[in-house]
Amino acid sequence: MRVLGIEFSRTTSSGVARRAAAYDYIVLYGDRFLLADRLEAYRFLGVDARLIHVTVSDAPSIPELMGHVGLVARLGRRGRVLVEGLGVEGFLAAALLVARRSGLARALRLVRAGGYNAVYNPLQARALVLLDVLGGWVDTLREALTRRDEAYSWEADLALEHAYMLAGFMPLSLSRVYRAALGRGGVGGDAERLAVEAGRLLAPSVRCIYIEPGMEVLSVHLGCSDPRGCRGLTGVAEKLYSRLARWLGLRGVRVLVEAPFETACLAYGYVDAEMCGREGGH
Repeated sequence: MRVLGIEFSRTTSSGVARRAAAYDYIVLYGDRFLLADRLEAYRFLGVDARLIHVTVSDAPSIPELMGHVGLVARLGRRGRVLVEGLGVEGFLAAALLVARRSGLARALRLVRAGGYNAVYNPLQARALVLLDVLGGWVDTLREALTRRDEAYSWEADLALEHAYMLAGFMPLSLSRVYRAALGRGGVGGDAERLAVEAGRLLAPSVRCIYIEPGMEVLSVHLGCSDPRGCRGLTGVAEKLYSRLARWLGLRGVRVLVEAPFETACLAYGYVDAEMCGREGGH
């Protein structure tokens, strides 16, 4: 499958020498333990090969994903690039299309037409949605990922999602929230400050959130990697989101702790309704 001049292919049991001769750069995208021998073989043959660790059961943070697509795009300007893996390379292909402003729906359609899965789990669907949303505010291919950013990547990821959830009913700037969470600037108001604070207080234990304003109560779903270990954050979240409830004229807040996939399906299930078994909620 060829996407914007970059070749994407599944890893095969053979063909290492042929591929090493055909490409200037090879990016192995997938589980580092399963692809380690492949990486070593390519490097032994003298090709510039790199490995980016992403599994079919997880997803990178938004700053990390921007770093992935930025790397592939830069290599593509220098020579012939092959991205290969054990399936999840379709996710990177979709992310590259989204970063190039192809639109999420079109990106998903093109990747599927090429015979690949664009998402393997709801967290990857979430990542593509947030990358698409952020792309309306910043150039996601040119936003360089620095070492400082890596330390705050999950905080920025969750702050961005929080801002996305609030954007439908409160004025704020997603780009300002994202950059403030990375320590690159300040915020412009209470809603933006709340989004940044949510990322700082809840990440990385909370992998995703879903905010659902009801008639009287604000429901906040926390998708935690370890729901039992995350219960200590419910009090923090209740205090944090009670401010939002007051701003919206609601009488209280209800915090629910769930598995990340469950929360991600509530918010982003529409990306792949079959995967989640129901329609998404945002």
